[in-house]
Amino acid sequence: QKGADPTRIELPVGTECVLSPSTPDFDYDFAPGIQLGEYRWLQKQFDYLAKGKGPPPAYRVKSRTVQCTVDEQVRLRRQGMRLTYPCDEEGEKAPGAKPIVGTSKVSRGNINVWTGSGDGLGGNVDFRLAVCQEQEVNQPTVAESVSHLTPTHCRIKRRVRYEMTGWWVDLTHVTAMVPGQDDQTSQSYEVEVELKGDIAVANWRMMKSNKPHQLWEILQNYVFFVRDLASMVQGRAIVDLRPLAPPQKLIQNYITAAGAD
Repeated sequence: QKGADPTRIELPVGTECVLSPSTPDFDYDFAPGIQLGEYRWLQKQFDYLAKGKGPPPAYRVKSRTVQCTVDEQVRLRRQGMRLTYPCDEEGEKAPGAKPIVGTSKVSRGNINVWTGSGDGLGGNVDFRLAVCQEQEVNQPTVAESVSHLTPTHCRIKRRVRYEMTGWWVDLTHVTAMVPGQDDQTSQSYEVEVELKGDIAVANWRMMKSNKPHQLWEILQNYVFFVRDLASMVQGRAIVDLRPLAPPQKLIQNYITAAGAD
């Protein structure tokens, strides 16, 4: 439901499905984040895995890192750029701090997944599969040249990153604000699973060269891990699709349902 206070409205669909993009007849926003209690519980589970304990090797945590940063969004020649600065836990930058990196980001498509109607025990956790193209400005002089611009909005991120075999899991407490507008501050607790691009791209190139590859298996494992996370948080299992379709068919079904290429 669109609006400043998003609410999950029950749809007459009890199973997982891909939502079509917003239309005049069905208009919605994807609201990122979970509740604070769920966030703390999930962090506790990953901290446990980071100690070398827990389920199958695919879900083992290889490393755990903590980082506090401030992201400032600026406009340069009609293009958005994100400047990332180091900060303390209160979100304060050091005097004269310079950006770590500048990043331009372009969305290439989203697949919003509805996980099914609730069972009266609390809201379900839906998820989004997103494809984005990011370009980092590694030269510090370039990032510094735009750091004098007034940011359109800022995000203070207190992030715990867990590295796994094929992806990273980021649990991030975000404070979002609009500079100069104290009443435009909001808190969210976000869960992101980022696929390791080098592994996926290497297998995609092998597929395009008609060489043996594991692209579909990698993508399937990634999608199922995201679905498993949603199941863990909401405390009820999403129907297991593994026996229903081979990896390539399953991933292509997601892509086709989203109307993507």
